[in-house]
Amino acid sequence: MASFYIPYAGSDPAAISIKGHRFIILSREPEILAGGLSLLGADTVVKVESPDPYEENYFLDDLAKQINGGVVIAPYDVALSDVLENLEAELPWLQ
Repeated sequence: MASFYIPYAGSDPAAISIKGHRFIILSREPEILAGGLSLLGADTVVKVESPDPYEENYFLDDLAKQINGGVVIAPYDVALSDVLENLEAELPWLQ
């Protein structure tokens, strides 16, 4: 089973929007998100187990549908602020 750490605002996953793109940033390590909850508009990090490693894509797809956006998995060796800066620099504007 794969573990994911998901930022939550209250009882909902904390989705963010950058340049018109809506998504949620999750991680395999809680420390990556815990230090930057305010950057994500979140108040807690919740550990969620993917039901089956072979169905991980379905799990992530369901999460994306739940927030009506996409999913970004933060690398374990990059600070959350750097992930956000990179997304800001690389994403095109959506009209």
